[in-house]
Amino acid sequence: MDYSGEPNSDLDRPFTLRELEAALVGNAKRSAPGEDAITYTALRNLPDNAKEFLLQIFNQAWDSGSLPSSWTSSLITMIPKPGKPPSIANLRPISLTSCVGKTLERMALTRLSEFLEKRDFFPHSLIGFRRRVGAQDMFLLLQHTFLSSTPTQIHALVTVDVRKAFDEKELTGLRKENRKSMAIAGCLLLLFLIIYYFLVIKTVTG
Repeated sequence: MDYSGEPNSDLDRPFTLRELEAALVGNAKRSAPGEDAITYTALRNLPDNAKEFLLQIFNQAWDSGSLPSSWTSSLITMIPKPGKPPSIANLRPISLTSCVGKTLERMALTRLSEFLEKRDFFPHSLIGFRRRVGAQDMFLLLQHTFLSSTPTQIHALVTVDVRKAFDEKELTGLRKENRKSMAIAGCLLLLFLIIYYFLVIKTVTG
């Protein structure tokens, strides 16, 4: 697998216990576990020595750029959409994945997000999928635009809702776009490999 980005020691460094603790606190309280049946509650309640051992495992995976198959295994289950009549069309599939794997995923995401934010990689108008910004920021931006306009200016608001946008995205194309973006941002090979494993190297059961 080719990678054109430059090494980055800041992103490449081993994870710390503080990063692990922050990821465990930030994880959903009632998220269902994957096939390994390990819950977030169990991970949060681990004694300190067990968390240190878990951190060692995470850093081994991080250094090798390879993840255990159990962390990328998805158990697909169907749940009915609320308020809809029973039918196949009204069943929503959900993917149950390992809470252990998702904890490492959150640690990598947090590190990458903070790195990109510090470098002003994202335009200020981008609201979605960014920490500490939300819908209220977009409404304030719209309000400022309209209130600061002159009576002779004409403004229009266009909204687009793409149906099943995530389902229609090809992972191969996403991998190429991700590799290009991370190379531009100066990200490292290890982080790229971890994201690649979580996005592409998956096994699905149901």
